[in-house]
Amino acid sequence: RERPKKFFIVIRNPYDRLLGVHQGQYKGDLCGQLSPRRLNDHIQRILQLKPGSSESMLYRPASHYIYKLDETEILLNTTRVIDSDKELRVDHILRFENLHEEFDLLMGLYNMSHTMKLPKERFRGARCPNYMTVKNFTKKTIQLINEAYADDFIIGDYPKEEV
Repeated sequence: RERPKKFFIVIRNPYDRLLGVHQGQYKGDLCGQLSPRRLNDHIQRILQLKPGSSESMLYRPASHYIYKLDETEILLNTTRVIDSDKELRVDHILRFENLHEEFDLLMGLYNMSHTMKLPKERFRGARCPNYMTVKNFTKKTIQLINEAYADDFIIGDYPKEEV
């Protein structure tokens, strides 16, 4: 059945998303504090927080955020993307990894190219030389991420690390 409004989500590989959010806190003099232990402790603590707490909101899976295209604006709703019957409730899925290209195509599809543009450059803080990767996650952290972001792995067709 056709919906009067169109909805989309922006999805990112859950491992990369959590790494990025965590490591974004470490810049300059704080780089020396970045460690695999801190990474895993932080991610595990966040993923075990009660849903809805202010800190957990930063880490909510993309499958909880739906954007509604409403003529000349994009509105954010916080609801589940997959309903109880495992059906997608969105019309378009954009991958963070290709966001500029996919967003431009989406805006063109709805003749909104003239009103909606993403900034050309994404802000990237100075990276610490000891940047963490998925290899720095413990098995427990991977298991928690796999469970918390199960829908995101499915929707984005991202491979899961084995536990």
